[in-house]
Amino acid sequence: MLIFLTCIIQWVSSPLLAVTKVAVSVCIRATQSIGLLLKEIWSIVDKNNTGFLSKNSFFMCLKLVSLSQSGSSPTPAFLTKR
Repeated sequence: MLIFLTCIIQWVSSPLLAVTKVAVSVCIRATQSIGLLLKEIWSIVDKNNTGFLSKNSFFMCLKLVSLSQSGSSPTPAFLTKR
């Protein structure tokens, strides 16, 4: 979890306000147990396969991580619920 928080801090301090696949891959390698989950979440949010997340799409990722922490599977449908 500490590695994931470090990634968030790096993203927030980034002048580009974007998270690259490289940054996420570092997080995934450091946290193998959640690597597949993060990969699934990334594929849901990065629909156009651009290789980076905007601020909005990053917050979508956080929503899906929260959902999965509560025991549910992350799905695109969850992002459309209000």
